[in-house]
Amino acid sequence: MQRALTLGVEGANGTLSDNDRAAVAAELQGIQDQLVSLGNTTFQGRALFAGTLTSSPPFVKDNTVPSGVRYLGNDAVNSVQIGDGYQIPVNKPGSQLFVAPGHDIFQAMTGLTQAMQSNSGFTAALSSLRDAFDYTSGQRVFYGNTLNQTESQSIYLGSAKLQLSQQENTLAAADVSAAASRLVNSQNATNATLAAIGRIPS
Repeated sequence: MQRALTLGVEGANGTLSDNDRAAVAAELQGIQDQLVSLGNTTFQGRALFAGTLTSSPPFVKDNTVPSGVRYLGNDAVNSVQIGDGYQIPVNKPGSQLFVAPGHDIFQAMTGLTQAMQSNSGFTAALSSLRDAFDYTSGQRVFYGNTLNQTESQSIYLGSAKLQLSQQENTLAAADVSAAASRLVNSQNATNATLAAIGRIPS
């Protein structure tokens, strides 16, 4: 993204030749392709930014839409239960990260590419790209909060696990004692039975 902004500023300076601008436009298109790949990132075979439609890539190139990229995911936020009745959202859908209304990063990239090709409209294109860049960067707060909540719950669950382990040891000891008591009772009953049998007249 920072590279795209730098290229846009260079184009706006008016010092690039037609060939230079064509080369820069091609590089901007390459950056957009990288963003599409980023939007289609998967983890363990599941798309991270598709909402809950994680089985297929959420972003596809489509020249019939103004941004050149179509979003095929949904708007759902995935959550995970990490404690007793406690859930936290773990990721935002691509519709909130990459193509949020007024902050569509693909639309902004397409606008800058078109400005480079036509050698006009740089001011508006750069403004849109900066807004999209700032918005997307700001979403890191969400993931920072998620990590903090996860770490907090991890500490809590670790403590709970230790307590359960201690309780388990206590219960195991109690079970052993109970089993030993039952064994003694069984042995006594067996001896009493044998003694009784021994007293049966032959």
